Amino acid sequence: MAPEARSSRLPDSAARIEALTDHERTLLVEAGAGSGKTALMAGRVALMVGAGIHPREIVAITFTEAAASELLERIETIVRDLLAGTVPVELREALPSGLSQEQRDRLRRGGKSLDEITCTTIHGFCQQLIRPYPVETGLDPGAAIIDPAGAELAYQDLLEAWLSARFGRDRAAEGLGRIPPIRDAGGERDFLAALVTEAPDPILSLVQRTAQFLKTHRTAQAPSPEYDAAAYDRLVESTAEFAAWYRSCGVEEPDTAATIEDLLRVAEIMRGAAQEPLAGRALKE
Repeated sequence: MAPEARSSRLPDSAARIEALTDHERTLLVEAGAGSGKTALMAGRVALMVGAGIHPREIVAITFTEAAASELLERIETIVRDLLAGTVPVELREALPSGLSQEQRDRLRRGGKSLDEITCTTIHGFCQQLIRPYPVETGLDPGAAIIDPAGAELAYQDLLEAWLSARFGRDRAAEGLGRIPPIRDAGGERDFLAALVTEAPDPILSLVQRTAQFLKTHRTAQAPSPEYDAAAYDRLVESTAEFAAWYRSCGVEEPDTAATIEDLLRVAEIMRGAAQEPLAGRALKE
């Protein structure tokens, strides 16, 4: 029996026992998938409680919310089994004779407050540290950590709600058929909403792509425009010369007259373009 017992021991049994029972040292546990790292961590926490360490003084950090939930469940299961007189397989080498009476008493007291163990993700743990300081960190005290998939769904919901509020049917209907233009809250013409009315699909697609870009590049800004005052002056002068030449011809051509009228409006806008940014709203109007 002795040789068989020795052969049933895992090659790293000594290291496992050390990880389970040595609570005064910082240890690094490295092992492949499925080798029992979670069970080892859960067993270590359970034995820490059995050693008299209060659950609120224990922090167990994992990479995902699912792993954190599984770890806390494993801890609760191991404590429940130990108090019932059953030593889980992963703890048998560390507890060859079972629990001592002192360990049992401590585990019974600590087992009533296992929910005080900080069992969370790295992000969740950091959030707990900074939550009491919302002003200093600039974060909403009600903010919560969600996984990437949940964050993407929340982002899409917020984007859709914003698009509906900004370009929804009630707003866009005002511009259909070129009836009274869309106005924003200040009474000014809403340039983006007007563009959506003219070409909804490409403009909405552009807005969505821009929002997606800004989600990952939050500090991105449009480059400062460079103005060529001389080019604007030439445009204004050329437009005036063309209009004067047309008038001197003494011929009425409605299409040409309409084109010249549009060019004169553009030239008027361009007169002040070198002094202040040229807004798209001004061109649209």
